[in-house]
Amino acid sequence: MTEDYSAINIKIVDNSGYRPTIDPTYVVLGMFNEYFGRLTGWSTPDLVERFYPKEEDTARKFVTYLHEMAAQHHIETKIDVSREPRGHWIISSPELAKFLRDMYGEHGGICESMFPSIPKRRRFQYEKEPVDCRFSYLLGAHLRYGKDNAFQFANASHKVDLIIAFLELLGADWISKAWTIDGAPTCVVIRFGPDEILARLFGTKPAGFKTFEYIRSS
Repeated sequence: MTEDYSAINIKIVDNSGYRPTIDPTYVVLGMFNEYFGRLTGWSTPDLVERFYPKEEDTARKFVTYLHEMAAQHHIETKIDVSREPRGHWIISSPELAKFLRDMYGEHGGICESMFPSIPKRRRFQYEKEPVDCRFSYLLGAHLRYGKDNAFQFANASHKVDLIIAFLELLGADWISKAWTIDGAPTCVVIRFGPDEILARLFGTKPAGFKTFEYIRSS
């Protein structure tokens, strides 16, 4: 059978005007500390997340999204915010901790199977359900671990792999990954060139150059 490539059968993929709807559940997942996965994150039944003393503003944003997530899923709960003697912020809720723990199931860390299926190719017309949760996850990760067009993580291979996969699928023009060798922890920096949609999402600027233009000019 001969393929028909006439103009009438060619569909142009144009996502330039797309604006994702933010899903608070996946923003929360994106903000999670995935240090060695979530094995340490579920150490106590009521614990949702723990933040370093300098992360007070981030912790407050996290709590805001937790409230939105509880409303989204009709979960009645009280979210408790406390502070340890050394200044760490502790966010607790038995109902939300169980809900999020159940999302992970048997997985030790975040993984693609926790998201709706999506085409495994660079160019496809965005559909809201499978796309918006991924944009939301990237936003959550950027709120806590991002700055401008970069992310930085320590001992979080699950999260690093997922973010690179999502950036590649959702319009990044280029991606680079650098990591420390020897010593502990293993730190990873992801840099990327965002398209217009990612730039709007993160409040940054679109990529100023394409990968090969950069290589030729180096």
